[in-house]
Amino acid sequence: MGSRSKSLDGLRGIAALAVVVYHSVLGLTPVTDFNELLVQPVHLVQSGYALATRLVLIAFNGKLAVVYFFVLSGAVLMKSLVDGPPLKASTAAKFAVRRVARLYPTLIVCLLVFYLSINGLHVIEPKIFAQQIPFSSLVENSLLTKISMHGATWTLQVEVLMIPVMLLAALLWRIGGLIALVPLVAFAFSIYGSSAYFAAEISSGALAFLLGAVAIGEHAGRVVHRLPAAAWAVFAGAAVTLPHFFMTTNAWAQLATLLLCAASVACLYHGRGGVCLTSPSMQALGRISYSLYLFNVVLMNIFIAAIVYVTAGASAKHPLEYGMLLACITLIAAIPVAIWSERLLERPSIEFGRWISGQRLAFRIRPTDRQLPPLQT
Repeated sequence: MGSRSKSLDGLRGIAALAVVVYHSVLGLTPVTDFNELLVQPVHLVQSGYALATRLVLIAFNGKLAVVYFFVLSGAVLMKSLVDGPPLKASTAAKFAVRRVARLYPTLIVCLLVFYLSINGLHVIEPKIFAQQIPFSSLVENSLLTKISMHGATWTLQVEVLMIPVMLLAALLWRIGGLIALVPLVAFAFSIYGSSAYFAAEISSGALAFLLGAVAIGEHAGRVVHRLPAAAWAVFAGAAVTLPHFFMTTNAWAQLATLLLCAASVACLYHGRGGVCLTSPSMQALGRISYSLYLFNVVLMNIFIAAIVYVTAGASAKHPLEYGMLLACITLIAAIPVAIWSERLLERPSIEFGRWISGQRLAFRIRPTDRQLPPLQT
């Protein structure tokens, strides 16, 4: 699965880049403009400036990037569970341990840096950095019991809650093959976006994970091999553009987007296209995407406070220009931090998870010898 892994990793890198640009523009946009920029159909946007901003947000759609993160996680986790040893209680426990070890250490370090930097800057220059973070927020956000500090970590909360869902899906797969997942996927469809049983983000995330699992199946492979190599790009392009011709809160538009994302991932997984995603730059972004996703928020919050202070409110009137500037500054600062984090936090965490779960694999720090981590947000 070498080339296929590279294309999926490249897709993950693009998704991480999109999240940074998306949040940079929205971070400087007045809340009163959100309806025009995020909710109503694009053809109803009236002003030229709002339309230009909307088009940038469509091209760098952070919400769509998160959907891809979830679908990719579902695909890769299901692959590891189906190809792994027989699924029993000990196997499930080891899988959960490795998953927790994969997610939590980098998260906790990031939140600690966030807490110390924001509160430290407040002490040094309270006029510019008015925000303060209480210690209770650090604790509850680190445990993912409440997302009160780092807003983007709600996706990690979903990732953790999907551990038993993926174990159940893998058990059904082993018992009856891909067809055995149909009832579980149907239930996920029925509660999609609903908060009747779970939070809306969790019910939506469950369907994305399960469709990612379906994408790696032989049935999906047979279908995508009948399609042209460019099909993945057509599906991805449709996922980016089509939903914006409807109200983005429209449940059917959201479902269509999710299915298009899963279809594009299925094409890439089964080797249909995606050569452009295997370039060294895309691979580099993919490797650091988890740390970039986390640490960019820390730096962005600092830069937003500085930009708002320096521009004396002008950034709110020109969120597109200042937002793109903010994105560039954030990426320049966050990419080196993410590289450091991937080497010194993510890799040891992955190895620790393998060690504690009984997979005693040798840890190598050299990039040429490293084991690629599982695809993750």
